[in-house]
Amino acid sequence: MNALSHAARLLLGPVIARYSAEHPEVGLEVVVQDAMVDIVGEDFDAGIRFGDRMPEDMIAIPLGDPLLWVMAASPAYLEAAREPESPEDLARHRCIGMRTGTGAMCHWELVTGKAARTLNLSWSAVVHESALAIGIARDHCGIAYCLRERVTDLIDAGQLREVLHQGASPGEAIHIYYPSRRQQPETLRKIITMIRDEARTRSAKRPTSLSNG
Repeated sequence: MNALSHAARLLLGPVIARYSAEHPEVGLEVVVQDAMVDIVGEDFDAGIRFGDRMPEDMIAIPLGDPLLWVMAASPAYLEAAREPESPEDLARHRCIGMRTGTGAMCHWELVTGKAARTLNLSWSAVVHESALAIGIARDHCGIAYCLRERVTDLIDAGQLREVLHQGASPGEAIHIYYPSRRQQPETLRKIITMIRDEARTRSAKRPTSLSNG
């Protein structure tokens, strides 16, 4: 299986551990890779990506609810640099850009009412992995744009704080996909069921305020 890092960190760890314990006779291999790959050509049984990045001619199954994208920075950084009160204030801040698995820049969006606004920003640094962007923000060096679930624990611990939190942007759910011309292996079917159960469990534990942005 080939999975993007968000899925690996949010969903796959507990599932792989439980599946291996229940089915010790089955060997699993998961390659964590944000770059898009040809899962057929690379001989993977399945891939896991965001729903808006699905290759054609694949069967895709959502593994959870749509996700929220937020901006986050450390309290120390925000106190030193003055916390932005409007999108225009971001021009004077150190914004950490990130490239997607396709090599394109990840656009920062803010939602006001039903309208989504794409921000035109200058980057103090550009990285290729969300964990690195989050780490830079946690070290008081700027503002990161990331999935809300990736920083929930850091926010609860007071290490990060949401920026312009009223404008959290909804994004596509994580999906698992596999070739439509292949019969779904029983192993894959069981893993999909476990991942969806894990996603439902995480959603049920999520405070209401997170779901509402």
